[in-house]
Amino acid sequence: MNLVKNNIFRCIKEPVCFTFLASIALSLIAIFGVVTIGKDGALYVDVARSITSEGFAVAFDKFNWPWYSILIALVHSCTKIDHEIIAYMLAVIFMAGTCSLLVSMVKNKTPAAVYWAVLLVLSVPVFNEFRGSVIRESGFWFFIVLAIWIVSLRSEITFLQGFAIQLAIVCAALFRLEALFVAPAILVYFLFDGNTLFFKEKVLNIFKTFIIFIILFLFGAIAVFWMDLLTQPRVAKYLHLINPYAVYESFSLISDKFAQVALRKWSHSDAGVIVFFGFLAALIIRIISYAGMFSFILLDSVGRKKLIEGAKTYKLNLFAAAFYICVLFIFFFQSKFINSRYISMFLLLSIPIMSVAIHGVKDKWPKLINIFVIVSVLFMFANVITTSTKKTHYLEAAQWVKDNTEFSDKIYYDDSRVAYYAGRGYPDLPAVEEVLESKSHKENYEYFVIESDVDDKFFLDWIEKNNFKILSEKTNGKKTLYIFSR
Repeated sequence: MNLVKNNIFRCIKEPVCFTFLASIALSLIAIFGVVTIGKDGALYVDVARSITSEGFAVAFDKFNWPWYSILIALVHSCTKIDHEIIAYMLAVIFMAGTCSLLVSMVKNKTPAAVYWAVLLVLSVPVFNEFRGSVIRESGFWFFIVLAIWIVSLRSEITFLQGFAIQLAIVCAALFRLEALFVAPAILVYFLFDGNTLFFKEKVLNIFKTFIIFIILFLFGAIAVFWMDLLTQPRVAKYLHLINPYAVYESFSLISDKFAQVALRKWSHSDAGVIVFFGFLAALIIRIISYAGMFSFILLDSVGRKKLIEGAKTYKLNLFAAAFYICVLFIFFFQSKFINSRYISMFLLLSIPIMSVAIHGVKDKWPKLINIFVIVSVLFMFANVITTSTKKTHYLEAAQWVKDNTEFSDKIYYDDSRVAYYAGRGYPDLPAVEEVLESKSHKENYEYFVIESDVDDKFFLDWIEKNNFKILSEKTNGKKTLYIFSR
């Protein structure tokens, strides 16, 4: 018994082990506060269940990049644990692994800053707020950080390490295809790594790290034309996103619309500059706001100086973050939006650099640093403890659907999670505005389950005007799910 206690205390004192355990604890707290799974999570679990019951052939019919669901299904086939529980377990493990690898990275290079890395990785809001979510990003984050961690272990790469790096990149790409951004980052790092003095060594590192990729690329180039792999929806989408001409067209379209709507004709030529730097400023502001308490470190000259010092120490992280910014920028122009999940990868890559910056200012501002620690710990728990209204009405509506309708009935769900909890899968349905405004869409369904504000007079009048009959109302006090039919 004493041996077990000693091992536990030793593990807690070791920063990497402590981070792993603390991450698991925070994720479990977040999950225990969850009432309904997220939309993305419901889709992945539903696809995994379909794979288990119908075979792998159905995977790509339901989702065009189903590898996460395939992993869940494979784990289920080995353990017989419920698919949803497996999905949460994987999310917890991937998050804990990501946090531990980042702390290990700092421990190896700048051990004096390691506990600041522990604090940051457990408290920065932008990725910690997803601890209770089933999202593909958790695996994407883990394998990207794993690839960078392996590269950072030593200046001379072995063939075994090279294989592990390539495997990690492939695994990351199976979660999100944009993970391939890390390959050119590693390539640039090897070319400009000051620790490797001789050009021959740099070339050998590149060869050992990318030999399998080079071989696969050659075979892949043949397969692309032979098997027409470019038509695979997810691959085709990403090729369109990174197509320079498509990016230029998207940028031009935004600039032209902005010029026509907001600028006088004499300023139309400035529209492109305004849009470009406007997007850049929006991205920077998002990153700074998502960084949590660390943003205040940038106000101090020593903090900025140490941030540059950290960037020099963690060059690979810097190069990876720079390439990922390019990915974000392309996505911003092509998709016209950006969110916290996408920006999280940038901040995860920056954790080691940020740790050096905080360590550099701790002696200059000891009292402020104490406040920084206290507020960061509060952020840590605020990320996983929510007091917002739970979506219990989704479960109640799902039960009503289960008890009062047949599986063959045509039902429109404003949120497909109601169908998920009713045991009706996770249907891919048109937007609610499209359904409500289209007569043909309205006639395609026998029942409607649509969410609105409590006692929304406009929506209730619309139901009455269109001769619908409200069959049931399920509310959580903030929102109401109206179930109605003709």
